[in-house]
Amino acid sequence: MAETSISRKAGSAGVTGDKESAQAGAQAQEVTTPQGTLTIVLLYACLIVLMWGYMYFAMLSRR
Repeated sequence: MAETSISRKAGSAGVTGDKESAQAGAQAQEVTTPQGTLTIVLLYACLIVLMWGYMYFAMLSRR
């Protein structure tokens, strides 16, 4: 009889764990990340490189 109650508890814990993991999955789908952030950072980095390159060649041409 003790084995039956233990197996019932274990079975109900598994069901509860499944519900919790389903809720965690639903919450993970609801989270939205900032879109376009990487694009803005890459654009900024490219712009900095282009400006440095322009100034480098401008200084070389004056020499």
